[in-house]
This record gives sequence, C-alpha cells and structure tokens, in this order.
Amino acid sequence: MLNIFENLTHLQNIDGIILSQKKKIVQKNEEIRKIQQNIENNNLEWENYRKLYDKERIELSRLELELKDVEEKLNKSQNQLYSGNVQSGKELSQWKSTMESHEKTKSNLEDYVINQIDKIEGMRIKEKEKEHQLLIQRFEKDIDSLKKDIEKMKSDLSNNIQLRTDSIQNIPADILSLYEELRKKFSDPVVEMDGDTCRGCHLALPSSIAKRVRKKEEVIQCPNCQRFIFFK
Repeated sequence: MLNIFENLTHLQNIDGIILSQKKKIVQKNEEIRKIQQNIENNNLEWENYRKLYDKERIELSRLELELKDVEEKLNKSQNQLYSGNVQSGKELSQWKSTMESHEKTKSNLEDYVINQIDKIEGMRIKEKEKEHQLLIQRFEKDIDSLKKDIEKMKSDLSNNIQLRTDSIQNIPADILSLYEELRKKFSDPVVEMDGDTCRGCHLALPSSIAKRVRKKEEVIQCPNCQRFIFFK
C-alpha cells in the first residue's frame, strides 16, 4: 500500500505544479491583454492629441489669412486716404474711421496669432510624438518578454503533463478514478494522518480507522472528507 500512496502523493504534487503553471499562463496572458489595451488607449489618446494639434494649426492658418486680408484692406484705406482723391471733409473722416477700424482689428488679430503660435508651440508635438513612440516600444517589448515566458511555461507544462501520464500508469484504475473525483473538490485529495487527525479536514479519526491507516495494508479514506489518508 505504501507504494500506492507514494504514487498518489507524487501524482498530487505533479497536479499541483500543473495547476500552478496553468494559472501563471493565464495570468501572463491577462498581463498581455492589459498591455495591449494600454497600447490601444495610448494610440487613441495620441490620435486625439494629434487631431487637436491639427485643429489648432488650422485655426492659426485661418487667423493668418484673416490678418492678411485686414492688412490688405488697411493698405487700401491708407492709399485712398493719402491719394489726394478725397474730395470732402466727410469723405476724409469716413476713410480715417475705416482705417482706424482696420488698425484695431489688425492689432487684435496680431495678438490672436501670437497667442495661437504660443499655444501650438506649447503643445510640443514633436516631443509628445517621441514620448508616445517610446512608450509604445516599451509596451511591445514587455509583450515580447511575456510571450517568451509563456512559451517556456507551455514547454514545462507539456513536460509535466507527460510526467503525469507516466505516473498514473502505476496507480490502479479504481484508486485513480476515486482520486480524480476527489481532485474536483480538493487541491489535496491525498493527506497524511497527523496523530489520529486527518490533515485535510482536521477532524479526529475513529481509533479503528487510525489503526488501519497505521497498518498500511489498505487504502483508507477519511470518513468525513473522503480524502485518502496515509501514515508515514
């Protein structure tokens, strides 16, 4: 019976390792998923930032065109005012008023253009683009590293699955079937007896059961939790 329990304990250890490896693979894949989501979010943020930058550039172009138009109108007013073609005081006053209006508009537009240029320069588009590219590169490097880890884990998992296949050959079919059923409920279907207590459910065993376990002549299950109990 001792060999059966040794084989069951060995199988349980392998199953624990396999379960841990599967969980780690799932965790690594989840890390990759999160990083990929971060890449998508950062790409979207960068796209929106770039659109905002383009929008501000368009606004600057609009202001510059408007300023150019006002400058042309102002030059026209000045030329007309000093052309000698003004015939009356009223007409002179009108041209002066028009010229002053254009000068005021020109001054305001010049301020807007300067502010807009400062705003665009403050967006630091080239620096932001470089920062974005470096961030994406780091994300992609992390993903490559995680994928390599997963490949190594899958290789180790495959080896342990093969070890498990080899191990179950040494266990009687009926015992193996019980073990597989217990494994659905417990991570430790095979436990050692501690004194007269089952280490699985921590309840005291009847003295008759404890004696049978100590004899090591048969496979015994805990009457409470049904785990396999062995005695070293």
